[in-house]
Amino acid sequence: MRSPQFWIALFLGGMCVVLTPLLMRAAEPVAPAETLASRIDALAKRQEERERKFRSELRAAKRDLEKVSAANKVYYDEASQLATELKTLIAENATDSATFQAALLLVGDVGYPLNDDLASIVIDHHLANPDFGKLCFYLRYRYGDPAALRILAAASEKHPQAEVRGQALFALGDYYRSGAFPFGIVVPEERQKTLLDQASKYY
Repeated sequence: MRSPQFWIALFLGGMCVVLTPLLMRAAEPVAPAETLASRIDALAKRQEERERKFRSELRAAKRDLEKVSAANKVYYDEASQLATELKTLIAENATDSATFQAALLLVGDVGYPLNDDLASIVIDHHLANPDFGKLCFYLRYRYGDPAALRILAAASEKHPQAEVRGQALFALGDYYRSGAFPFGIVVPEERQKTLLDQASKYY
């Protein structure tokens, strides 16, 4: 008859066989979870690569209109993809502090506007961001974009830093002045005067 010590030793040996692989897997290094900031940084790098590739393709095209046209199509298709991803990140992470960087990337380097819902996110959750002046700078020539006007007005009235409120006021001046002199369009003199008068109030 086997002793109790034998059966205890047998049980413990079996447990070692079962648990050792599990413990070894648990000890393996785990890749850090992807953060919102890291996702935005990856999109920023894609944007930089998009610009670099576009300039390279234009140089290589040597004024070949077909090649230039093809390069432009890829350039704007990639911008549309980046914009879609950034808009999704902003909408799904409204209160995350990193979301403001996604808005800056979208409006600035990618060159897409914020829709009304995204503008509300920026105003409601990120208006106090110290970099808000950069967003105002990007929006200053978007005359006719109601979301841009809402953001600039909110920043000029409510941002906690006086210098950012000043940047927003100056951007509002540029906003109305750009409406008076749109590219390729002649604005009637009376309308132009009204817009310039409005711009002068902010300047």
